[in-house]
Amino acid sequence: MDYTDFVVDRAQHMRPLEYDLSESHNELVRYLHDMGVLDNVPVGTLGPAEILTASDAISAPLRSLVVGGSSTQDGTPTPSSPVPIVSTVNPIIHAGDGTTDATGWPITLPVTLRSLLNGTRDTLALTYLRPSTREGWAWYSGKVTRRATTEVINGREMDWWKSTSYVGGYYRRAWATNRGIARTSNHLQDRFATATSASTYTVGTCLIDESLNFRVDNDLYPTLADFKAWLVENPVTIQYPLATPTTETLDPIELPVLPAPNVTIYATADATPTLTAEYIRNLSASISDMQTAIADIISV
Repeated sequence: MDYTDFVVDRAQHMRPLEYDLSESHNELVRYLHDMGVLDNVPVGTLGPAEILTASDAISAPLRSLVVGGSSTQDGTPTPSSPVPIVSTVNPIIHAGDGTTDATGWPITLPVTLRSLLNGTRDTLALTYLRPSTREGWAWYSGKVTRRATTEVINGREMDWWKSTSYVGGYYRRAWATNRGIARTSNHLQDRFATATSASTYTVGTCLIDESLNFRVDNDLYPTLADFKAWLVENPVTIQYPLATPTTETLDPIELPVLPAPNVTIYATADATPTLTAEYIRNLSASISDMQTAIADIISV
């Protein structure tokens, strides 16, 4: 008898699973979680998505919550018509039935998180620490990982040059190299569209190769002095990838427990972030999954 035959034989001779799935069992799960015996806690994972839903939660603290930043622009920027870069600032986290927040929710998180064109995101990871002395609350550690940054270009920099290859092109030599980043099209500007290559480096775009390259109407700004004077009056905000992500630790954050059994988690902000969560499942759902798995084995 091989291993599969053994499992099927045992499963066929098992008595039906009969459990008293009273609230006392979920109280035991909460106790194990609070005591840090996390390997014995049934866990569900949701996301990443903008809205998370579950129907098998117990009223217990989240195991973890990861907030992924977002950056958007409402249109295509031009040198004469800037479009602000809007990022996730102080997101408000809601938890409830999708319409009404549960007790203690919503919670505002004091953080700014950004994203880039390819979906690379800053993240805030909240990880369960311990129960709070306040009933129905828990403490979480907060770790921010930054993968994008911003810089304001104002024309007062000394390293500008006029291009001899592109009419109306002005550049800062080795700008990207000096920041440890390679050629990239993964960047945003509030006064220039993103050029992905030399062939798309047209008037009104920004190209990042080894240098930072802006291209404007040469008739309006025929000399380097003309361009820099314009840039002093019209500074450009650029958002680009960090060569190496950085991390920072926030002060511990207190969150309420989740409602049960149905819960919807989402965030509101000027730029909506993504969410990923781990939560504590009720025992009846976990046992139901186990029964389904046994049935699948028997049917093989």
